[in-house]
Amino acid sequence: MKQGCPAFPVVLINTSSKEMSEGEYTVPPFTKIYFPGMSLRSYFAGQALSGIAATQYADKTWATLGYEQDAAALSVRLADALIAELAKPCNAKVEGGEG
Repeated sequence: MKQGCPAFPVVLINTSSKEMSEGEYTVPPFTKIYFPGMSLRSYFAGQALSGIAATQYADKTWATLGYEQDAAALSVRLADALIAELAKPCNAKVEGGEG
């Protein structure tokens, strides 16, 4: 299954002649470092998991329920379904226009 385009890609660019530090990364002079970010699948699954945690299990801890694996699997299935739905062509109705 396609994972979708990356979410939150980052490029660190050092245009100076000196080494640059950005967080835990060191960028050599005149260098670009590309970080692709997380997959949309991972991002969507995390969003789904947040919703599941906030609504389904808010009154009890997951450790006592033993549903961690179920919630994680459901989150990934929801992410996959969203990516599949977004990949479908848009059937927009177009009216009028020049011609």
